[in-house]
Amino acid sequence: MKNKIVYPDYENSILGISNSILKYCGVEPLHKTSGVLDEYLKKDYKNVVVMLFDGMGMDCIENNFSEEDSFFRDNIKTELSSVYLCTTTAATTSLVTAQSPIEHGWLGWSCYFEEIGKLVNIFINDDGTIADGVPVAKYNVADKYMNYKSIFEIINEQGNGIKADNVSRYGTVLIEDLDELFAETKKLCEDSQKRFIYTYWNQPDGKMHVCGCYHKKVRCVLKEIQDKTKELAKSCEDTLIIVTADHRLLDCGVKVIGRYPEIEKYLRCPTGLEPRCNSYYIKEGMIDK
Repeated sequence: MKNKIVYPDYENSILGISNSILKYCGVEPLHKTSGVLDEYLKKDYKNVVVMLFDGMGMDCIENNFSEEDSFFRDNIKTELSSVYLCTTTAATTSLVTAQSPIEHGWLGWSCYFEEIGKLVNIFINDDGTIADGVPVAKYNVADKYMNYKSIFEIINEQGNGIKADNVSRYGTVLIEDLDELFAETKKLCEDSQKRFIYTYWNQPDGKMHVCGCYHKKVRCVLKEIQDKTKELAKSCEDTLIIVTADHRLLDCGVKVIGRYPEIEKYLRCPTGLEPRCNSYYIKEGMIDK
């Protein structure tokens, strides 16, 4: 398949989802809302659930689900662009802040912080110049220098009595596996409280990085996600379930910077941000070379 160049469309992007949610909860949106979602939200649902499955973009759905048996394909309402950088760090942070990446600053996996002169793997606070698992500081660097207020905090403070929850490995409702994610979401929906619920799961992205985008193991992961989502939709009353992705993935070739060691002597630290949008931190006086 020949890849086409796709630019972010902030008039019709995943950023509109969280801004529509803010509007629904009676909070002034920060950006343009999603017109398609706004129409559905005209109904006063008891529960609104946004389920984000990492990497499950349109290409993934169209090429891994058959037309004959696909709950997801049958219920596609619109196609949205991601934000830029179109990567999990930037996109999921946009969804939980209702801000664009240039506003919240969480641009990619590894960001260079002038304040400490180091590259930081910002989700896990690792030292990007040493090895995974080595803390870069005794405090969380990204939280200190690029702190943000999430839509969960905003809604719980201003959302007209609507309770907001984040069901994920990193959220307000902590889970360890996919079964727990759906069980906890169902439990929240059955509570008497009116709720907005956001869920995040790191598949099929994780499996696609290992096996490629169209492997049978990816299809198995997707079938499990689809079956559990379909069952949740059947079991929850007065609930709108919105399924989305943070970005898509494509199979591609690889060029490894480490195979060109002469480059390293010109760099202050390893390349940063993301492989799909590399940043080079060049030593003073070495730009021409």
